[in-house]
Amino acid sequence: LLFLLFKKRFIIQEIDNKRVFQKIIQGNENDIGFVIQEVNEFCEIWEGTIKQQYFITMTIEELCLAILTHGFQGKSDGYIQITLIALENKKFEVHLRDNAVEFNPFALKDNKVNDIDADFNAMGVMVIKKQSEEFFYRRYQGFNSLILRI
Repeated sequence: LLFLLFKKRFIIQEIDNKRVFQKIIQGNENDIGFVIQEVNEFCEIWEGTIKQQYFITMTIEELCLAILTHGFQGKSDGYIQITLIALENKKFEVHLRDNAVEFNPFALKDNKVNDIDADFNAMGVMVIKKQSEEFFYRRYQGFNSLILRI
Protein backbone atom coordinates (compact mmCIF):
# COMPACT_ATOMS: atom_id res chain seq x y z
CA LEU A 1 0.00 0.00 0.00
CA LEU A 2 2.85 2.37 0.86
CA PHE A 3 4.51 1.63 -2.50
CA LEU A 4 1.29 2.39 -4.42
CA LEU A 5 0.88 5.70 -2.61
CA PHE A 6 4.50 6.61 -3.36
CA LYS A 7 4.11 5.63 -7.01
CA LYS A 8 0.93 7.66 -7.42
CA ARG A 9 2.46 10.75 -5.83
CA PHE A 10 6.05 10.77 -7.12
CA ILE A 11 6.28 8.77 -10.33
CA ILE A 12 5.73 10.60 -13.60
CA GLN A 13 2.81 9.16 -15.45
CA GLU A 14 3.29 7.79 -18.94
CA ILE A 15 2.63 10.08 -21.86
CA ASP A 16 0.37 8.98 -24.70
CA ASN A 17 2.55 8.33 -27.79
CA LYS A 18 0.18 10.46 -29.88
CA ARG A 19 1.31 13.48 -27.84
CA VAL A 20 4.97 12.98 -28.80
CA PHE A 21 6.60 14.25 -31.99
CA GLN A 22 10.14 13.06 -32.85
CA LYS A 23 12.51 13.81 -35.71
CA ILE A 24 16.24 13.59 -36.31
CA ILE A 25 18.26 16.16 -38.23
CA GLN A 26 21.43 14.69 -39.72
CA GLY A 27 23.68 17.75 -39.31
CA ASN A 28 22.14 19.59 -42.26
CA GLU A 29 20.54 23.06 -42.07
CA ASN A 30 18.20 22.26 -44.96
CA ASP A 31 16.37 19.63 -42.88
CA ILE A 32 15.30 22.22 -40.31
CA GLY A 33 12.70 23.78 -42.64
CA PHE A 34 10.92 20.46 -43.16
CA VAL A 35 10.90 19.74 -39.43
CA ILE A 36 9.49 23.22 -38.65
CA GLN A 37 6.54 22.60 -40.96
CA GLU A 38 5.78 19.28 -39.23
CA VAL A 39 6.15 20.92 -35.79
CA ASN A 40 3.55 23.53 -36.75
CA GLU A 41 1.12 20.79 -37.80
CA PHE A 42 1.73 18.91 -34.53
CA CYS A 43 1.07 22.08 -32.49
CA GLU A 44 -2.18 22.72 -34.37
CA ILE A 45 -3.39 19.18 -33.67
CA TRP A 46 -2.77 19.67 -29.94
CA GLU A 47 -4.39 23.13 -29.90
CA GLY A 48 -1.27 25.17 -29.39
CA THR A 49 -1.94 28.88 -29.54
CA ILE A 50 -0.49 30.94 -32.38
CA LYS A 51 1.98 32.40 -29.89
CA GLN A 52 3.06 28.92 -28.74
CA GLN A 53 3.42 27.71 -32.34
CA TYR A 54 5.56 30.70 -33.25
CA PHE A 55 7.72 30.40 -30.18
CA ILE A 56 8.17 26.62 -30.48
CA THR A 57 9.21 26.81 -34.12
CA MET A 58 11.51 29.75 -33.40
CA THR A 59 13.05 27.86 -30.49
CA ILE A 60 13.71 24.71 -32.51
CA GLU A 61 15.09 26.67 -35.47
CA GLU A 62 17.36 28.95 -33.39
CA LEU A 63 18.72 26.21 -31.14
CA CYS A 64 19.32 23.77 -33.99
CA LEU A 65 21.15 26.45 -36.00
CA ALA A 66 23.25 27.36 -32.94
CA ILE A 67 24.12 23.69 -32.38
CA LEU A 68 24.99 23.18 -36.06
CA THR A 69 27.11 26.35 -36.10
CA HIS A 70 28.95 25.97 -32.80
CA GLY A 71 28.74 22.30 -31.89
CA PHE A 72 29.48 20.49 -35.13
CA GLN A 73 32.54 22.37 -36.30
CA GLY A 74 34.77 19.80 -37.99
CA LYS A 75 32.30 16.97 -37.36
CA SER A 76 30.56 15.28 -40.29
CA ASP A 77 28.50 12.63 -38.50
CA GLY A 78 26.45 14.87 -36.20
CA TYR A 79 22.76 14.67 -35.54
CA ILE A 80 20.13 16.46 -33.48
CA GLN A 81 17.18 14.52 -32.08
CA ILE A 82 14.10 16.71 -31.66
CA THR A 83 11.28 15.62 -29.37
CA LEU A 84 8.21 17.77 -28.80
CA ILE A 85 5.67 16.77 -26.18
CA ALA A 86 2.14 18.16 -25.92
CA LEU A 87 1.49 18.16 -22.19
CA GLU A 88 -1.94 17.73 -20.64
CA ASN A 89 -1.95 21.30 -19.29
CA LYS A 90 -1.86 22.91 -22.80
CA LYS A 91 1.89 23.48 -22.55
CA PHE A 92 4.66 21.98 -24.63
CA GLU A 93 8.10 20.60 -23.87
CA VAL A 94 10.92 20.76 -26.38
CA HIS A 95 13.77 18.25 -25.95
CA LEU A 96 16.88 18.52 -28.09
CA ARG A 97 19.64 15.92 -27.88
CA ASP A 98 22.77 15.99 -29.99
CA ASN A 99 26.14 14.31 -30.31
CA ALA A 100 28.06 17.56 -30.87
CA VAL A 101 31.05 18.61 -28.84
CA GLU A 102 30.11 19.98 -25.44
CA PHE A 103 28.02 23.04 -26.24
CA ASN A 104 25.50 24.86 -24.05
CA PRO A 105 23.58 27.40 -26.17
CA PHE A 106 22.28 29.04 -23.00
CA ALA A 107 25.86 30.05 -22.16
CA LEU A 108 26.38 32.00 -25.41
CA LYS A 109 27.46 35.56 -24.76
CA ASP A 110 24.79 37.97 -25.95
CA ASN A 111 26.41 41.09 -27.37
CA LYS A 112 24.62 44.25 -28.42
CA VAL A 113 23.11 44.27 -31.92
CA ASN A 114 25.34 47.12 -33.09
CA ASP A 115 28.48 45.31 -31.93
CA ILE A 116 30.52 44.19 -34.94
CA ASP A 117 31.26 40.83 -33.32
CA ALA A 118 27.63 40.19 -32.36
CA ASP A 119 26.63 36.52 -32.45
CA PHE A 120 23.11 36.40 -33.85
CA ASN A 121 22.63 32.86 -32.49
CA ALA A 122 23.29 34.27 -29.02
CA MET A 123 20.64 36.94 -29.48
CA GLY A 124 18.09 34.34 -30.54
CA VAL A 125 18.94 32.18 -27.54
CA MET A 126 18.56 35.23 -25.28
CA VAL A 127 14.98 35.69 -26.54
CA ILE A 128 14.30 31.98 -26.00
CA LYS A 129 15.56 32.15 -22.41
CA LYS A 130 13.27 35.12 -21.68
CA GLN A 131 10.19 33.53 -23.24
CA SER A 132 10.57 29.98 -21.86
CA GLU A 133 8.82 28.99 -18.68
CA GLU A 134 11.78 26.72 -17.84
CA PHE A 135 14.98 25.68 -19.59
CA PHE A 136 17.70 23.18 -18.74
CA TYR A 137 21.01 22.01 -20.25
CA ARG A 138 23.00 18.91 -19.38
CA ARG A 139 25.96 17.08 -20.88
CA TYR A 140 25.74 13.36 -20.18
CA GLN A 141 27.61 10.39 -21.67
CA GLY A 142 28.75 12.28 -24.75
CA PHE A 143 25.41 13.94 -25.52
CA ASN A 144 24.12 17.48 -25.04
CA SER A 145 20.52 17.63 -23.82
CA LEU A 146 18.31 20.71 -23.76
CA ILE A 147 14.82 20.83 -22.32
CA LEU A 148 12.46 23.81 -22.52
CA ARG A 149 8.91 24.20 -21.29
CA ILE A 150 6.71 26.56 -23.28
